[in-house]
Amino acid sequence: MEATFSADGGVLATGGDDNTVVLWDVRRQKKLHTLEGHAGSIAALAFTRDGSNLVSSGRDQVLRVWNVRMARETLRIPTSTGTVLQIIIGKDSDVLRLKDAAQVLEIDVRSPTKEIAVKQAN
Repeated sequence: MEATFSADGGVLATGGDDNTVVLWDVRRQKKLHTLEGHAGSIAALAFTRDGSNLVSSGRDQVLRVWNVRMARETLRIPTSTGTVLQIIIGKDSDVLRLKDAAQVLEIDVRSPTKEIAVKQAN
């Protein structure tokens, strides 16, 4: 089970073995949306700094960027390095730092097909 809060603490995203991501309204204690699309269990989750988007990684080796308000996938990024185990959002909310077992990869979501930098994982 993976879980993460938006920066303001108002939304909780959870994901697990059912291949879905669920968004929860923390204050009202109710489910907002179920996001479907992954073909493998959820491995990592991260909100952008402004909370408008959520990035999910599945064991299907695909990253998905979701618009939180619309509950819609806005970007799909296949990964060639294996399952992304950690997602770190850059301070400008456009650069994703992704970590799998072998390396750290940086991707600019404005140009997702171009890798910015690749480093060996520690």
